[in-house]
Order: sequence, then structure tokens, then C-alpha cells
Amino acid sequence: MKYRNKFICLVLPLFTLGLATHVNATLLDFEFGSTGSSILSSANQGYGGFTWDGTWVQYDTGTYQSTFGNTGTAPSGDEFVFNSGGIITASATQSAFDLTSAYFSTWASNGAFGGFSSTSVTVNGYLGATLVGSVTQQLTTDFAFMDIGLSNIDRFDVVNDGGSGRWWLMDDLVINENLGSVPAPATLLLFSIGLAGLGWSRRRQKS
Repeated sequence: MKYRNKFICLVLPLFTLGLATHVNATLLDFEFGSTGSSILSSANQGYGGFTWDGTWVQYDTGTYQSTFGNTGTAPSGDEFVFNSGGIITASATQSAFDLTSAYFSTWASNGAFGGFSSTSVTVNGYLGATLVGSVTQQLTTDFAFMDIGLSNIDRFDVVNDGGSGRWWLMDDLVINENLGSVPAPATLLLFSIGLAGLGWSRRRQKS
């Protein structure tokens, strides 16, 4: 019993750390209950702890479909954001964070690319003035998952394919998924070592 209690006291905190990956994650789905377009920095500045520059615009799926003849939907809920006027770079800042992933789409018309549709996005992560990393993804007319994986940054930029008046859509931004966590495989390894140690202790006690 004594060894079992020690085992529980050692292993339970490890499982708690292993689950931190999920507990710390923050999903920004841009669901504000609005329709039409509005500047994010004016209507919901500070959302998710970020300072959003004036180039982010909130929009809703219903208007996007009815006005532009599209059938695509946001990955969750009804709202998303886009780069105002098809500006080349949109930026957001906060204290150090991990940028895990997001969903991106081009701005389509009648379900197809138009002259205003960005063909790709590049996400740049910075810590101060230092570029930490950069990830590029080709866009489609439907939202697609983008694995970003930039750690310990305090600003990110989303850059279109390099042309003015080229638009993209973004939704379901995930931050801090891995902040301060022990990866699950490491936790399982530690658990296995703990089981082996418990068995060895019992055998030693019997002998």
C-alpha cells in the first residue's frame, strides 16, 4: 500500500501536465453575433488578448454566400475575418504566445477564383523585430487547415500572394496549444517507467 500511494502521488501530476496541451489552447472563432462587415479593431479590439491592426474585418457566411454567389462555409460558426481591401499584410500583436494553427480560404466569387482572390497566404511570426519563422500555404475556394507551429512570438503577420487587392479569409485561429506542457508521449513513457518501478519495488519487498 505504501508503494502504491507513492506511485499515485508521483504519476498523477505527470498526467496533469500531459493534459496541459489541451487545457491551455485558446480557439479564436470570431463569433460575435454580427452580420455584414465591421473593422475588428473598432468593434472587438482586444479579442483573444490581441491588438489587431485596422486591416482585419469581421464578416459572416450568409452575406459572403448571398452577395458573391459562394457555397463555402466557415469551419465553425458563421463568422470569420479577412484582410480589408485586399491589403498585402495584416498584423496582430500581444505578449509572447505560440501560434498553432488556423483555417484559411481565398475570397471566391461563384465558387471560383477571381482577379481579387489571393492564391496563397504566408504567416510570419516575430519576437520583437526578429523573424522567428514563416509558413506559406496555397489557398482553395473552401477553408482548409493550416498547421503554423510558431512558438514564442509576440506578433504575427498574414501576407497575401503579394498583390494589392488580393483577398483571403481566416477563421478558427488556435494559440498556446503547447505552452508549458509535457507532450503526451513523454507522459506515457514516464507512466510506464513508474509502473516498472512499482513492480520492481514489490518484488524487492517480497524477497
